[in-house]
Amino acid sequence: MERNHFMSYIASFNARDFEAMRKYWSDEVELELPPDREGNRRILRGPDSIIASYTRLFGYVREHLEIDYLAMDQDRIACEMGTTFEAIEDHPDFAAQPLRKGDVFIMNNFVHFDLQDGLFHRIRVARYTQDASGIRAGN
Repeated sequence: MERNHFMSYIASFNARDFEAMRKYWSDEVELELPPDREGNRRILRGPDSIIASYTRLFGYVREHLEIDYLAMDQDRIACEMGTTFEAIEDHPDFAAQPLRKGDVFIMNNFVHFDLQDGLFHRIRVARYTQDASGIRAGN
């Protein structure tokens, strides 16, 4: 995969264009997200599961990705990714912490993409830092 191809995927994510994103995933894609507040692993299996999860999430937040660092080879992509969540509705079940409408939560993640036949086959997200200074007291 070429850098511009990967950056098109990020642009599709930021545009919430699930059909464009689906073209980058294998049929068996797995997305492993950071654990929730209780420490439970969160693994989404298959494109439909990923789309359903993000469809629910995007009902509560606007999520925007920015790539801070990108390393690529034939079968793997590794990046440091800034992620901003802006709550458009109250989201008491947000994985990191409850959000109220208007809150902004920022995290920095390390993300590894394993490729199979040029498609994302396994995506692993590890939270590196987070900034909850945009969360109003009382959550």
